[in-house]
Amino acid sequence: MDAERVRAQLDRILAGAFFVDAERASSFLRFVVECALAGRISEIKESVIAVEVLGRNPSFDRDPIRSFGSRPDACETASVLITKNKGKRTLL
Repeated sequence: MDAERVRAQLDRILAGAFFVDAERASSFLRFVVECALAGRISEIKESVIAVEVLGRNPSFDRDPIRSFGSRPDACETASVLITKNKGKRTLL
């Protein structure tokens, strides 16, 4: 996998209408992609995302974060990306 091509594709996706005004979603997607490129998949968990992506205090209460990272939101995001990029080669 060519990391620069992946980052270029990520930049194109983040510049799209779905992400342009969605700072937290953009930060989350960038974090996940960068972790994957760096071989740090194990860091993609709620506690790390809360601190690294959302700027929470390391002693945060986990209940409020569920409003951001729910599985339906992630599935909806993936669905939108697939639909918007249909017919295009997406490296993510």
